[in-house]
Amino acid sequence: MRNLERAGVPRSTAMAMVGHRTEAIYRRYAIVDEVMLREGAAKLAAYAVTARV
Repeated sequence: MRNLERAGVPRSTAMAMVGHRTEAIYRRYAIVDEVMLREGAAKLAAYAVTARV
């Protein structure tokens, strides 16, 4: 799941690929790690600079 999230695969596609039928099961296995949190913070910072938020 992590790699699909990082690759930007839409959730509905990722769920179909791995056989998860419900959002609850998807969320159970979509574990967020420290690297993903840092990447998210960097993306937010980059957006804030371009959007002048």
